Amino acid sequence: MKVDIDKVRKLQQATLGRASFFLALLAACVALLASGCFKSQVQETVTVAPRPTMTPAQATPDLKARSAPSGVDAEMEAAGDALAHAMVALKGSRRDEALYYMDLARTRLTRRLNRATGNANVNSNPTRERLMGDLHKLDAAERSAHHNDYQQSAAQLHSISDELDLLNSSLIHPPN
Repeated sequence: MKVDIDKVRKLQQATLGRASFFLALLAACVALLASGCFKSQVQETVTVAPRPTMTPAQATPDLKARSAPSGVDAEMEAAGDALAHAMVALKGSRRDEALYYMDLARTRLTRRLNRATGNANVNSNPTRERLMGDLHKLDAAERSAHHNDYQQSAAQLHSISDELDLLNSSLIHPPN
């Protein structure tokens, strides 16, 4: 039996070449997997800009008449918006953000309270009394948020928001 040494060497070189190729391919796959596994997850936040509003010069008288009732109190609306933002922040367990919006609502309600106090007799002003009650409820909601009782705080804020809606509607449509 005669063995051709050249054929054996060529066969060994071909096998070694194939093994080297597959080893390099395996190393490349492992490197790609490792680079994908150790990357930190990127979380994107998309912020949508508010729609541009029409300037007063562009607005038509018909649009002005339909935009909002004349009796809507801007301070109470802004306070209600701040309360809504606070409730959303509480649902996400973002206490600092919720407290910021609660403070903003307190500022708006205090401004409205000062205006209510200046407009009528201090002792017999039902708007003032209701606003004082809302401010006390807001204090309780803040305390609940500080104690991480987000559900209770959100319930209190919802109650204040409902009260502000009733108060605002009573200002728009006063009883006879």
